Amino acid sequence: MRRIVRRRHRTWMLSMTFASLGWAAWWLFAFLKHFAPDHAPSSHTVQWIGVGFAVPGFLIALWTIRARLAWIVVTLVPLGANASLLSMPLVMKTLRVIREEQAQHERAPNTSVESAPNGEVHAAGSQR
Repeated sequence: MRRIVRRRHRTWMLSMTFASLGWAAWWLFAFLKHFAPDHAPSSHTVQWIGVGFAVPGFLIALWTIRARLAWIVVTLVPLGANASLLSMPLVMKTLRVIREEQAQHERAPNTSVESAPNGEVHAAGSQR
Protein backbone atom coordinates (compact mmCIF):
# COMPACT_ATOMS: atom_id res chain seq x y z
CA MET A 1 0.00 0.00 0.00
CA ARG A 2 2.77 2.44 0.90
CA ARG A 3 4.57 1.76 -2.36
CA ILE A 4 1.47 2.68 -4.43
CA VAL A 5 1.06 5.98 -2.57
CA ARG A 6 4.69 6.91 -3.27
CA ARG A 7 4.32 6.00 -6.94
CA ARG A 8 1.17 8.11 -7.18
CA HIS A 9 2.94 11.03 -5.55
CA ARG A 10 5.87 10.70 -7.95
CA THR A 11 3.54 10.67 -10.96
CA TRP A 12 1.70 13.68 -9.53
CA MET A 13 5.01 15.51 -9.21
CA LEU A 14 6.01 14.52 -12.74
CA SER A 15 2.70 15.83 -14.08
CA MET A 16 3.18 19.13 -12.26
CA THR A 17 6.76 19.34 -13.56
CA PHE A 18 5.50 19.03 -17.13
CA ALA A 19 2.89 21.74 -16.48
CA SER A 20 5.51 24.00 -14.88
CA LEU A 21 7.90 23.58 -17.81
CA GLY A 22 5.15 24.35 -20.30
CA TRP A 23 4.05 27.46 -18.42
CA ALA A 24 7.69 28.52 -18.02
CA ALA A 25 7.95 28.55 -21.82
CA TRP A 26 4.89 30.83 -22.04
CA TRP A 27 6.10 33.19 -19.31
CA LEU A 28 9.57 33.35 -20.85
CA PHE A 29 7.93 34.19 -24.19
CA ALA A 30 5.87 36.96 -22.54
CA PHE A 31 8.96 38.35 -20.80
CA LEU A 32 11.05 38.34 -23.97
CA LYS A 33 8.20 39.77 -26.06
CA HIS A 34 7.90 42.67 -23.63
CA PHE A 35 11.55 43.42 -22.81
CA ALA A 36 13.52 42.00 -25.78
CA PRO A 37 11.15 41.55 -28.74
CA ASP A 38 14.05 40.88 -31.13
CA HIS A 39 15.01 37.76 -29.17
CA ALA A 40 11.49 36.42 -28.57
CA PRO A 41 10.56 33.22 -30.39
CA SER A 42 7.39 33.06 -32.44
CA SER A 43 4.18 32.28 -30.61
CA HIS A 44 3.75 29.16 -32.75
CA THR A 45 7.04 27.79 -31.45
CA VAL A 46 5.98 28.44 -27.87
CA GLN A 47 2.61 26.81 -28.54
CA TRP A 48 4.34 23.64 -29.74
CA ILE A 49 6.64 23.62 -26.72
CA GLY A 50 3.73 24.19 -24.32
CA VAL A 51 1.55 21.50 -25.89
CA GLY A 52 4.56 19.18 -25.98
CA PHE A 53 4.80 19.42 -22.19
CA ALA A 54 1.04 19.54 -21.56
CA VAL A 55 0.01 16.34 -23.35
CA PRO A 56 2.23 13.95 -21.37
CA GLY A 57 1.54 15.93 -18.18
CA PHE A 58 -2.21 15.63 -18.68
CA LEU A 59 -2.01 11.91 -19.46
CA ILE A 60 0.16 11.28 -16.41
CA ALA A 61 -2.29 13.24 -14.25
CA LEU A 62 -5.15 11.08 -15.54
CA TRP A 63 -3.12 7.97 -14.73
CA THR A 64 -2.54 9.29 -11.19
CA ILE A 65 -6.25 9.49 -10.27
CA ARG A 66 -7.34 7.13 -7.52
CA ALA A 67 -10.83 6.37 -6.28
CA ARG A 68 -10.47 8.30 -3.03
CA LEU A 69 -12.07 11.74 -2.98
CA ALA A 70 -9.04 13.41 -1.39
CA TRP A 71 -6.74 12.09 -4.10
CA ILE A 72 -9.14 13.18 -6.84
CA VAL A 73 -9.10 16.72 -5.43
CA VAL A 74 -5.30 16.69 -5.27
CA THR A 75 -5.10 15.41 -8.84
CA LEU A 76 -7.29 18.27 -10.07
CA VAL A 77 -4.31 20.61 -9.64
CA PRO A 78 -2.09 19.05 -12.34
CA LEU A 79 -5.14 18.28 -14.48
CA GLY A 80 -6.14 21.95 -14.39
CA ALA A 81 -2.61 23.20 -14.96
CA ASN A 82 -2.07 20.94 -17.97
CA ALA A 83 -5.58 21.53 -19.35
CA SER A 84 -5.09 25.29 -19.22
CA LEU A 85 -1.78 24.84 -20.99
CA LEU A 86 -3.52 22.77 -23.67
CA SER A 87 -6.05 25.58 -24.15
CA MET A 88 -3.40 28.24 -24.82
CA PRO A 89 -3.34 27.76 -28.62
CA LEU A 90 -7.08 28.45 -28.69
CA VAL A 91 -6.62 31.49 -26.44
CA MET A 92 -3.84 32.84 -28.67
CA LYS A 93 -5.93 32.33 -31.81
CA THR A 94 -8.85 34.17 -30.21
CA LEU A 95 -6.57 37.05 -29.20
CA ARG A 96 -5.22 37.28 -32.76
CA VAL A 97 -8.74 37.47 -34.19
CA ILE A 98 -9.73 40.17 -31.68
CA ARG A 99 -6.60 42.22 -32.47
CA GLU A 100 -7.19 41.91 -36.22
CA GLU A 101 -10.79 43.08 -35.81
CA GLN A 102 -9.67 46.03 -33.67
CA ALA A 103 -7.03 46.97 -36.25
CA GLN A 104 -9.61 46.82 -39.07
CA HIS A 105 -12.01 48.90 -37.01
CA GLU A 106 -9.33 51.55 -36.41
CA ARG A 107 -8.42 51.66 -40.12
CA ALA A 108 -12.04 51.97 -41.29
CA PRO A 109 -13.36 55.53 -41.66
CA ASN A 110 -15.80 56.61 -38.98
CA THR A 111 -19.15 56.68 -40.79
CA SER A 112 -21.37 57.05 -37.76
CA VAL A 113 -20.74 60.80 -37.29
CA GLU A 114 -21.54 63.48 -39.86
CA SER A 115 -20.55 67.09 -39.77
CA ALA A 116 -23.16 69.73 -40.59
CA PRO A 117 -22.25 72.70 -42.79
CA ASN A 118 -22.25 75.07 -39.81
CA GLY A 119 -19.70 72.93 -37.90
CA GLU A 120 -22.13 71.10 -35.64
CA VAL A 121 -21.66 67.37 -35.32
CA HIS A 122 -24.71 65.12 -35.66
CA ALA A 123 -25.07 61.37 -35.37
CA ALA A 124 -25.75 59.67 -38.68
CA GLY A 125 -29.43 59.13 -39.29
CA SER A 126 -30.61 61.77 -36.81
CA GLN A 127 -33.03 64.45 -37.94
CA ARG A 128 -31.69 67.96 -38.35
